[in-house]
Amino acid sequence: MKKTVSVLLSLLLILSLFSACASQSASETTAVTETQAVTEAPAETAAQTEAASADTKIVVDAYGNEVEIPAKVDRLVETSYAPLSSLIYVVTGRSDVMVAMSQTAAEGYDISMWKVLEPGLQPNVASIIKDGAINFEELAKYQPQVVLCNKSVYDANAEQLKAIGVVPVMIKFGNFEDVQEVIRIVGEIFDCQDRAADLIAYQKGILSYFDQKAGELPAEKTKALYLSRSNDDGTYKVFTGKHLASKMLAAAGFQNVAQDLEESTIVTVDMEQILAWDPDVIFLSNFDSFTPASFTDGTQGEFWKQISAVKNRKIYNGMLKTYFYQFQGPKPPRLKK
Repeated sequence: MKKTVSVLLSLLLILSLFSACASQSASETTAVTETQAVTEAPAETAAQTEAASADTKIVVDAYGNEVEIPAKVDRLVETSYAPLSSLIYVVTGRSDVMVAMSQTAAEGYDISMWKVLEPGLQPNVASIIKDGAINFEELAKYQPQVVLCNKSVYDANAEQLKAIGVVPVMIKFGNFEDVQEVIRIVGEIFDCQDRAADLIAYQKGILSYFDQKAGELPAEKTKALYLSRSNDDGTYKVFTGKHLASKMLAAAGFQNVAQDLEESTIVTVDMEQILAWDPDVIFLSNFDSFTPASFTDGTQGEFWKQISAVKNRKIYNGMLKTYFYQFQGPKPPRLKK
C-alpha cells in the first residue's frame, strides 16, 4: 500500500518539471469520448498553402478540419475547459493573449505555481458560456479573434460566432492524446510549433516510462476514491472512469471505485454509496477546501470514520502547480510519475 501511494504522490511531484519548462520559455467539463491518436503535427497541405495569405493562415482542429484564422492572433477566449488557460500559458509563455478567462481558471491562477511564474497577472474574469450557450453580449466586451471550444459548443454557436467575425476552433479533452492535440493546436495558433512539439515529445516520454513500469505494479489493485468536491446536502462529487484522474489512478496501481459510473466524468454520490465502496485510499482534489484532517476529525461528518481509508489515515491532498493536477491540462502525464 505504501509503495503504491508513493508512486502516485511521487508522480505528482515530477509534474513540477513541466512548470519549470514553462518558466524557461518566458516565464466541470464536457465529457468527450472520441479519441484521436497523435503522431506528428499534420504536414502543411496544398490547401493550407493556398489559403494562407499575409492576413490569414490555416490551422487543423482536433477533428481534422482546416480552419482559416488571422495570421497573427493576440486575442483569444476559451469556452469549454478551465485548464486551457494554464495550458496556453505553458505552451506560449504568455498570458496576455487570453483576453478573458473563467472564474475557475482565475481561481486556479491564484492558488497555483502559475502565479509564481507570472506574478501580478490580473485576468479579466468573464462568464462567456453557460449551459453550452455563449453569452454574446459578454463576449463582445473582449473582441476575441479566436474562440477555442468543444464540439457541442461549436455546434450550438459556430455560425453566430462566424457572423460577428470570430473564428471558432474545435478541441477535445478526454485522454492524454487529446491533450497533446490541444498543445499542437495552440502551437499552430500562436506560431510556437517547435515549443509545442517539444512538450508533446516530453509528455509522450513520461507516458512511455509508466508503460514500462506497469509490470512492477501489484496484481491486486487498491481501491481508491477520488473526491472532486463536497455538496451542501452532504453528497459528494467524484471522478468517474471517464475522467483523466481515473486513468492516472490506474497507472499508479489503483482501482477507481467509481470507475463504472458512466453518466459523466464527474458524478454526485451519497454517503450510502461511499460506505458500500469502502475505499482503502482517498484522494482529494483542489476544487474544495476539505483536507485529510477534516475527514479524520469528523468535520466532514462522523460517518466518514467508518471508511477504511479514514480509519487508516490513507487520505491524500491533490497538488497544484501551473493548475489543478488531476485535471486535463498540460500536467497530468507527470502527475502519474
